[in-house]
Amino acid sequence: MVVVNKFFGALLLLTTSTLTFAAEPYFKAGWSAYSIRNFTGNPTLDSERAKGNGFHLGAGVRKKLGGDHYIGAGIDLDSIAGQHMTGYRAIDYQYQLSKLIVIGSFFGAASLDSGLPQNGYYTGINLSYTPSVQNLGLVFEIRYASGLARDKLLDTDPQNLTDEYIPDIFADITSGALLLNWRF
Repeated sequence: MVVVNKFFGALLLLTTSTLTFAAEPYFKAGWSAYSIRNFTGNPTLDSERAKGNGFHLGAGVRKKLGGDHYIGAGIDLDSIAGQHMTGYRAIDYQYQLSKLIVIGSFFGAASLDSGLPQNGYYTGINLSYTPSVQNLGLVFEIRYASGLARDKLLDTDPQNLTDEYIPDIFADITSGALLLNWRF
């Protein structure tokens, strides 16, 4: 519940701080598939990848810079391995290739709700198909959250780690998503 409150609080902050600049708000919803690679110091555990799928919600604002360039910011919420990952798009750039096709990339930070603070970098690329149907579009995204680090303090953490000098567990999450995007 705390993650959902953070999501809507950040969304409110984004929209109220940029409405005076004639920005275009958007909302995305869809499904994503992910792969998690952990770095624990144990070569056997580190070679395994957890895979799955879950929901994706996103919201943000963007503003036309001139020509076919857009810049904005946003927030994403993903279900990853039974936990919530919140991604903050500090820089969300998009370029309109044609009337129907938009490409983009973003960079920011991610936080995984694993019971302990687990934060890292967040980046990705996307391709959008934007027909003139009720401001609705279809988006395909590839996202990468890197270096999500946390202390080894949970009871579920592996107890047989080989390198006692590594105090943290790191996670890298790669995901792909197919989303519907509503522009307001």
